Amino acid sequence: MNLFGCPVCFGGVSEPAVRSALLGVGLLLGVVVTVLVAIGSVAISWARKGRQLAALEQEEAAAGPEPRAQPQLSSAFPPPRSW
Repeated sequence: MNLFGCPVCFGGVSEPAVRSALLGVGLLLGVVVTVLVAIGSVAISWARKGRQLAALEQEEAAAGPEPRAQPQLSSAFPPPRSW
């Protein structure tokens, strides 16, 4: 019983089919790495923004609560009645 490999597996490294397969693998590897780098940069950006927000909230908590100003109503709406 004789088994024969396909031309890509059986052929030499310099054949066009083998070179094309290697270029395809390299291109797909480049796309995957690019997408992973983009996801990582977004994650790092979100982590930095989260740390900045946490520091800002901590500063506001340490300063104490601010007195809330009453919103200014237009003259079209009368002020609320106190019962």
